[in-house]
Amino acid sequence: MIGLSAAIFVAFAAAYEIATPFGQAPDERAHFGYVQLLAQHAQLPLNIPERQQPPLYYLLAAALYRLTGSIA
Repeated sequence: MIGLSAAIFVAFAAAYEIATPFGQAPDERAHFGYVQLLAQHAQLPLNIPERQQPPLYYLLAAALYRLTGSIA
């Protein structure tokens, strides 16, 4: 039963991955906005949906964005 559940999950995850273009997930713009705010203004967000996320990942992405102008 667990194997069947895992196989169904993998099938749905693979279908979602194939159907969703890279960088176009529902909340990608919010994550990118967080990174841009950190890179351009050196401050944490106060009133955006991603403010509850741990900032270390975004700080690293902001440093990369500031150095290269892109996070991809």
